Amino acid sequence: MNYLLLLSLIGFTSADFKPRKYRVNLDLPPDQRWNQVIRENIEVIPLIAEEAKKYIPSFIQPVVWPIARALGNLLPKDIHEELKGISRESGLPLGEVVGLNILYDITAFDRKHILYEGCTSIVLQDKRGNIFHGRNLDYEMQDLLKNMTIYVDFVKNNTVIN
Repeated sequence: MNYLLLLSLIGFTSADFKPRKYRVNLDLPPDQRWNQVIRENIEVIPLIAEEAKKYIPSFIQPVVWPIARALGNLLPKDIHEELKGISRESGLPLGEVVGLNILYDITAFDRKHILYEGCTSIVLQDKRGNIFHGRNLDYEMQDLLKNMTIYVDFVKNNTVIN
C-alpha cells in the first residue's frame, strides 16, 4: 500500500528522530483504519500538506485536486475508502489526500529515472521472520520525507500479517 501522505504525517524533526510504531487493524472498516495515526498527528497534517503542495505549481492546483479526487475512484475500493477516512479525520479535502498520496509516483516518473537512474528499494526477511524495507531517497522530496516515517504493523484477526 502506498501511503506517502501517512508517511509524511510525523512532524519535521532532527536526524535523531525515532519513528513511532502503529498497528493498523485490517478488520476495521477501511475508512477507520488510519484514525489513530491521523488523530495523534493532527497538528502537523496541515503543515505537511502545505509543504508537499510546493511540489505542485500553484497555478495548476485548482485543476489538480479535482482530477486527483476523480482518480481516487480508479483505486482499489479498500484504498479509496481508506483515503476517504483520512480525508474525514484530517479535515483535508479528498482530492488533496488522493493527490498527495500519489505525489511521489507522479514526480518520480520522468525519463531520467527510466533511462539512467531510479529509486532503489530492498526488502528482506531475517531468521526471526522480521521484514525490513530500505529505500534510498533519490528524488526531490528528500527534505520533506527524510525524518518523517512511521512503523506500521498491519493486523488481521489479532495477528500481524507479513
